[in-house]
Amino acid sequence: MLLGAALYLRTTKFGETDEQRELRHYVVDELPVLIAQESAIHHGLDRLDREPLTAVAARTLLVNQLVPQLLTLQKQAGAIVTRSATLKELKQEYLRYIDQLIDACRTSIRTIDDPSVSPAEGLRRVRSRFYEAGKSSQAWSAHLRQACVPYRPGPTSR
Repeated sequence: MLLGAALYLRTTKFGETDEQRELRHYVVDELPVLIAQESAIHHGLDRLDREPLTAVAARTLLVNQLVPQLLTLQKQAGAIVTRSATLKELKQEYLRYIDQLIDACRTSIRTIDDPSVSPAEGLRRVRSRFYEAGKSSQAWSAHLRQACVPYRPGPTSR
């Protein structure tokens, strides 16, 4: 009977809730895969910013590598099963961020393709889109950290 009571207390007082389990799975199992893919995409985006690429080379990088990688990332992030309201919100925020990155890349392609857009105006448009995507990424990260706060272990008493 004592063993049964101990097991009951462990699962009710110290056990994980469904939301905790889901959040832990998201952070430990799902996010590292997404973040690794995102990192490769950012490496390609950094090339656009730091290397003197021709318009043709930049367009090729965007069309053949970065946009397809972003679409794959979007599909994988969208396929994550979420049950709790918090995780559903986090998933939607992350998908909005990816959508904004895709939009920024497509704006870059349109800017390259449109000879009527001045280089200064094109750069302003593209930087504005990437800035908005960066703000969304920061908001999602802050929301993720905030969602994890209640589940962090507190100080132990001795």
